[in-house]
Amino acid sequence: MPQLNAYGIMNVEKKTVVNCVYEADKHVAKGSNIEIEFMSGQKVVSKINELHLSYPPYADPVLSIVIDDWIDERECGRIKSVYVYKDIAE
Repeated sequence: MPQLNAYGIMNVEKKTVVNCVYEADKHVAKGSNIEIEFMSGQKVVSKINELHLSYPPYADPVLSIVIDDWIDERECGRIKSVYVYKDIAE
């Protein structure tokens, strides 16, 4: 279960975007599960619906992961860990 280097979460329309540093050796795929744990102890487990890779100038590549769950704005800046894994039932 790879851990991602996530640095930001934001709510956009009715979805949530998790921004991570892109690391080629971490296999992230559409349809995989994502588990986000916050400093408060709250956990969100969701399916990955979309993936977007961008290359900002003078920065590491960014992997944006889109999920359907809406995350409380107060939790967005308080990420403890983010893990991605395949569904065990598959």
